[in-house]
Amino acid sequence: LSRSIPKCNKGKKAKSFIMIMTAHAGSTAIISKLVQHSGIFWDSKLIDKFEPLHQKKFTEDLPAGRQWVRDYFTAGIKAGQMPGFKMSILPILKEMEEWKQIIKDFDTKIIFNYRRDYLKRAIGLYSSEYLGDRTSIGGINISQNHTVADNRCEFGVGCSFRVTDMSDLHCILTRSWKTTKYKRDGVAEVTNDCALEVPYEDFLYHEDATHHQILTYLGLNIEDPPSLRAKATSDNICSVVENYAELCAAYGECSEWNFSLWDENWECNCSNYDYKTQGGPGKNPLCDLLPPSGSPHRCYGICENCPETVENRKENPDWPFVGKYELEPEKKKKSK
Repeated sequence: LSRSIPKCNKGKKAKSFIMIMTAHAGSTAIISKLVQHSGIFWDSKLIDKFEPLHQKKFTEDLPAGRQWVRDYFTAGIKAGQMPGFKMSILPILKEMEEWKQIIKDFDTKIIFNYRRDYLKRAIGLYSSEYLGDRTSIGGINISQNHTVADNRCEFGVGCSFRVTDMSDLHCILTRSWKTTKYKRDGVAEVTNDCALEVPYEDFLYHEDATHHQILTYLGLNIEDPPSLRAKATSDNICSVVENYAELCAAYGECSEWNFSLWDENWECNCSNYDYKTQGGPGKNPLCDLLPPSGSPHRCYGICENCPETVENRKENPDWPFVGKYELEPEKKKKSK
């Protein structure tokens, strides 16, 4: 595996856990295996979804969400088991000190799930955000829908599709880059830099070993339940993206995005295609980590109401949107 259990863990069994998740990075597949463990508390009367705080009653009332967590953790520990769930980093970013207290009070261990390969993640999200195919969200639930799992190519966009607008794909890439930074910084702060990192790629290629590592980190014995989720989008993007040569032309020389375009696991390589490159960083705007002027708000990955945003808007109420959403992070940084 690419990540090890942190030395700060010291082998102590946790009383509870939280998985800080990333959309389209295997979090549902990972936690659906975890909650089958005999030592983990999962009461369907109290929790009816893997991401319980992602409900309007909690997103609009953060203290209510924190109280729910305290109540759920208390119930699980009282039952002699380990309660846990997955969640977005956003509530933690907005109320850092309050969440530090929860982690301290309930001896909570944090699992940080993310995806190293921005481009593959963006391609999977592209089908749902721009082509209207929701099949890939959360993966395919094998236990409930064998029809979709066995006949994926007949549902939604099917097994392959065209990326018709590379700027839309770039919007997802820039947002992913920014939100991953928020998550990494937030996890480091709330845990004092002591969390187990679980990259999607480790789980994809080494599912059992990754599952065992998580159990060891939490202090639980090894159990091997069945997988309840199947991939909705193939990991071989040569077979997924019908206009792969155009993808190579757009991103082949973008050092931050092009890892999967030279994928040795599938012999999926831009060298097998004829295309005219659009250039690399400094020449090709699709290589930029930030969206171009005029991009929609969603491309920026900004954490609304988070301390960074609140602080910067004291000086500039429109940060980071200047004029028609123009982003000027370096200028803002120098002005401090």
